[in-house]
Amino acid sequence: MPTPFTQLNDEPIQRDIPIASKAKGISAFGQVLGQVSNTLMQTGLQIEQEKSAALLLKATSSIEQIKMDAKLKLKLHPELAQKISEDTKLQLDNIKNHTALNKKHQLQLDSNVQSSALEIHAQAQLSDYETHRRQLQSSFYTEWPHVLQDLYTSVSDDKQFKQKIDITHQSIEKALLGRVITPEQASVLFKTLSHSLDSLQELHHLQQNPDTRSSQLNIALASPFAQGIDKSNTPISPATQHLQDYYHNDLTLRGIKSDLVQGNAINPLAWMKLTPDHLNEVTLFAQGIQKTKGLFNNGEHWPLLKQCMEALSNKNGLLTQTEKGERASLQHLIKGFNAGDYAQIIQATPQGQALLKDYAQNYNSVDPRAAYNDYISRSVQLGHAMQIDNHFIQPIPNDLKQQAQSTFIQGADPDSLLDVLNKHDPANKVYLAASLKKPLEQEVAYTVGMLQDSTEPAFLKQLIRANQTGQDFSKINIANVKDSNVSDKSLKNILVAKLHESNNDIFSYLSQSSDPSRALSIVQMAMNYSKYQGLIHHDLALKNINDYIQSFTDHFSKSYQISSGSNYCFDLKSLAITDYEAAILADHIRDKACEALGLHKSTLDKIPDKVDDAIKQMWQEGVQNLIEYFGGNRNALNITNTPDGLIIAVDQAGTVVYSQPFTDSLVTYAHRNQ
Repeated sequence: MPTPFTQLNDEPIQRDIPIASKAKGISAFGQVLGQVSNTLMQTGLQIEQEKSAALLLKATSSIEQIKMDAKLKLKLHPELAQKISEDTKLQLDNIKNHTALNKKHQLQLDSNVQSSALEIHAQAQLSDYETHRRQLQSSFYTEWPHVLQDLYTSVSDDKQFKQKIDITHQSIEKALLGRVITPEQASVLFKTLSHSLDSLQELHHLQQNPDTRSSQLNIALASPFAQGIDKSNTPISPATQHLQDYYHNDLTLRGIKSDLVQGNAINPLAWMKLTPDHLNEVTLFAQGIQKTKGLFNNGEHWPLLKQCMEALSNKNGLLTQTEKGERASLQHLIKGFNAGDYAQIIQATPQGQALLKDYAQNYNSVDPRAAYNDYISRSVQLGHAMQIDNHFIQPIPNDLKQQAQSTFIQGADPDSLLDVLNKHDPANKVYLAASLKKPLEQEVAYTVGMLQDSTEPAFLKQLIRANQTGQDFSKINIANVKDSNVSDKSLKNILVAKLHESNNDIFSYLSQSSDPSRALSIVQMAMNYSKYQGLIHHDLALKNINDYIQSFTDHFSKSYQISSGSNYCFDLKSLAITDYEAAILADHIRDKACEALGLHKSTLDKIPDKVDDAIKQMWQEGVQNLIEYFGGNRNALNITNTPDGLIIAVDQAGTVVYSQPFTDSLVTYAHRNQ
């Protein structure tokens, strides 16, 4: 049998109640139930009290957190103080209304909420006040420099100056009374005002004193508060003023001279500033420019003008102002020619203006293309007539040159170049090609131009794209060669062999008619075309290289029509003459070249009779030997034509000894003198 707990024996839950009777027993039992009920009620009240206390503690903690957050927000955003206070009160009221407490704890919570709301409200009022005070202080200090500036600007007017001093004092006092500034700040402002008044009195004295030095006045005006004063008439160091005037006049003089050289409009304001000496200098300088321009406009031969330039450059001693004007004008002409401004320079001449006027009239009355090409051709002929260096003659307008040049940017439309070339006849296409920047671009444009009427456009477009700047051929490698790491070298060797095999007459002509480096550009053009074919046909190893080269040579050969003889080699395609006419032309030019060199037999007739017979005999023998020397196989003159329209005589050393522009009448004249 289990043993009962000792506690239950000593303190049983329900004690035995001795009863003497049944009625007493019921009464005793009722008393026990009453005791139990009272105990349960007390326990419930105690639990309710503890729950209310716990909720009060939680609410108090939340209130403290809300207060801390509100104070932090007030520090971070004092300009929002009013809103922060209102939001905080709503949060506190929300805690008060949604927390169930007993009456005692509710009173405590209400008191806590009210005191916290008042505390935050007071803090917000203080922040709002401080924010407003700082704004007023900021505005005050922002205006303070302007107040001092007003004092400086009014220093010359005693009445106005005194009024502004009074206003300034009152402003400081009001700011101090309104607690916008502190007493310490007010003290600093009064000291600043005192120092400013001392400086102002000194400035006033300096301005009234005729013996004041410019340095003293400028030091006084260098105050940061004197920025509003008009200093435009303030004197400066006399030495500096003198140099400034000198340099200004010198720059003005140089500017006028530059305008005169460049043909710019005269600046009347600049001329008005010239001193009498400078005006005389400009007048003499302008006379030199006028002389040079007059000679050029008159159509004087360019070699004569270049001789003048050399003579002026090599002259011992100082040049006169007139000579300086001549030299500057000639230098400007040469600079313009080198920059490709031939068309603009020629258009400024009377004959050039006449050509331009005819072009404008013919443009609307005849075929515009024909009118344009006639204008270009006549511009070229004018340059040849003036004996201007052939490489200077670039008659193509700048807009067309730029359109052609832009085609060689990778990704550009080849039709842009084709359209420009199509505006020109074969003779003028040469000048468009020559106007491009790089030799390779020039060769591509020349070849494309010569092939436009005899080759399908697809080849021409591919040739242009293949030679655009930036075209990437890095993936190309050559198959079936021992040294595949030097693919460009291997490809070049193959190309040179194939090109000379198929077009030997063309390369022979090029070696005589122009810069031999053109052959290198043609090889590079063919190399790029072959690589491009490999790219578009996914033949990166160039296994079909022979087909690509053959395609190029088949088309390339059509761009020339070579006719050659014992002492000449012409491209008939650019001359538009027959083989028979080519032979006659060559003989004529050879005779003219010998005559220009003083080697023609007719030269003997020009020897004066008074010359000693022995000397005359020596002269005759020397001339005859030279004629035989140039006429024989040892050093024959080769006659050919250049792409830009010249017929030239070249000796075996490659030196051009004679040149003449090609014209239709030249063939007729050669035939007549045969």
